[in-house]
Amino acid sequence: MFRRSFFKKTVTLLAGSLAAPDVVQAEWLNFSEEDTPTPLIDFCQILPSPVVPRRIELLKKEGWDENRAWFVRIVTNDAAYTIPANSRIQYLRGIFNGLVAPFFIGKDLRDIEALVEACYRDERNYKYCGMPLWNCIGHVEIAALGLLGTLAGKPVAELYGTLIRRDVETYYTTFDRKSTPEEYAQKAVEKARELGVRAMKVKIGGRMAPDPVPGRTEAIIPLFRKIAGDDFTLYADANGSYENLNDILHIGRRLHAEGYEIWEEPCPFREYELTRQATKRLKISIAGGEQDSAMPIWRRMIAERTVDVVQPDLMYTGGFARALRVARTAAEHGLQIAPHSPHVGHLHAPMLHLAAITPNMPRFQEWQPNDYLKKVYAPNLSVEHGRMPIPLGPGWGVTLDPDFLQQLTVVEGW
Repeated sequence: MFRRSFFKKTVTLLAGSLAAPDVVQAEWLNFSEEDTPTPLIDFCQILPSPVVPRRIELLKKEGWDENRAWFVRIVTNDAAYTIPANSRIQYLRGIFNGLVAPFFIGKDLRDIEALVEACYRDERNYKYCGMPLWNCIGHVEIAALGLLGTLAGKPVAELYGTLIRRDVETYYTTFDRKSTPEEYAQKAVEKARELGVRAMKVKIGGRMAPDPVPGRTEAIIPLFRKIAGDDFTLYADANGSYENLNDILHIGRRLHAEGYEIWEEPCPFREYELTRQATKRLKISIAGGEQDSAMPIWRRMIAERTVDVVQPDLMYTGGFARALRVARTAAEHGLQIAPHSPHVGHLHAPMLHLAAITPNMPRFQEWQPNDYLKKVYAPNLSVEHGRMPIPLGPGWGVTLDPDFLQQLTVVEGW
């Protein structure tokens, strides 16, 4: 009798504890990664004939830095489209070439949104879920949309929404975690002024590790404000450096006191509850999500306000359409989106197209000025007076030089 009574009471308590936390829980529990959402756009209404790839290739520019040498190309019977690849693709060649590229061969790319979700659900693929798989899928989707937009004679942004801006204000991304605080702050602010931007992201912490030199972050925070001045917008990025809530609150309050507006990834990115506590208890806006790819996680992060600013990487999260869904879900909950995009040239264009049709974005968007592609594509995506024009020609609005494309070597392809 006692055991039955105890069991009944325990079940009742457990049921209550599971139901209690937040009403918003029901909002994200009703969805799963396996859902096939209604496409945001019907390309069959735009393009009358099927667009079927016969080859999807991974290419390389020999002699270039390995982190910058990779490209993805889709080839049909009538056309081809090439995009630069991010630095991760070199380590994911087996997934790209063995699981992702062959899935899209012979299928009509006008169904690209459904194909993206079906590729994940393929019996060979779903166990590889996470950034490595979605990054490979994202490359195919971005290339496919560039091809479809080019064939339609319209920019991808215009196909997916109403243009609300034709340029974006940019912030300069810094990467220095090695020099002294004085050297770092002085050089970074000088570079920002040279570039003509009025905002910058400062690296603090040790990147998923403590400060390389104790006290470095505490010295950096006020130094940047002192050297940049009160009229300069400052963001900070810890890249997941802090694992203790007290440390996070201490650093976050110092950042807020110095007028920093956004703090990115204060703790390891999978520590969602710790991130949510930082968002709840700090006045500075907390940003995160660049490592995330699963739509149920995005929905939960947004519904529970794990962050104030969501940051999907268009490749890591599986492409432009999935990132746009994240942006629109964030808007429904009053959150902003600032895509993770430390890219250059052609690789930066998809983020700019997202910005062209997305109202819930902070004033400044990420920009990395070391454009290694600037001599091989047009029009050049340069910043003037802190603003970058959005390339609104067909497709992604930028074109790689045909002579340069002839120099690329096919490393792997289907």
